Amino acid sequence: MNIAGNSASVEGLVPLTAGAAGADLEVAAEGPDLAALGGLFTDAGGIPALPYALAGVLRIEKQSYRLGDFTGTLGNTELAGDGLLVVADNFAGSRFDVRAKGPALEELVPTLDEFGVKEGPFDLQADISFTGDRVELRGASLERPNARLD
Repeated sequence: MNIAGNSASVEGLVPLTAGAAGADLEVAAEGPDLAALGGLFTDAGGIPALPYALAGVLRIEKQSYRLGDFTGTLGNTELAGDGLLVVADNFAGSRFDVRAKGPALEELVPTLDEFGVKEGPFDLQADISFTGDRVELRGASLERPNARLD
């Protein structure tokens, strides 16, 4: 399927239940501008205007979406991870295990200069959990040239 220059493929089982609960799908998507795609559905503020390609497994549950073995790229950054997106206020109960590695952190976070963070390569790993009133990072590590934060 193609939407505004973006392509997506979906293969798998979608049961005829409310909200497609129980669906088990292999999904892939790619396009020239993630922000433009996001702008078709919501306010694209904060979404990077970069080419992207993502693939993985999506399992739809009653109140959540389980993402498995996702890999891909966003701009020049390699992405991998899995997680659970819970449909709740402030995404309470959602959690993700993510890895992002690339040649230019500023590509993903163009406002780095406002915080005095230097440009350059990075390797980020983190477990991210949403509790409803805060976001928790566990096991986070960020490797930069000449520095590592654990």
